[in-house]
Amino acid sequence: MLVKAGRRYCGQHLVEENSQETTGQHKRIPCPLDPKHSCFEHRLEHHLTICNARVVMDLPHLRPNCNLQGVWGRRAL
Repeated sequence: MLVKAGRRYCGQHLVEENSQETTGQHKRIPCPLDPKHSCFEHRLEHHLTICNARVVMDLPHLRPNCNLQGVWGRRAL
């Protein structure tokens, strides 16, 4: 992302500068699916439909920890 004239940070890192600061009139918030990035609060509903983190959660064949057996992930012999 690029830094706008008169700003210290790009839109992504503007949240870290001051959580209460707004960009123009819109506030940026951490994405609820992946807090490593942020989005505008007023566009959150739209963002959730296009967020790349959503794709991983929606995969029908994905079962977290399906191969994990026992405490250390090894099968008892």
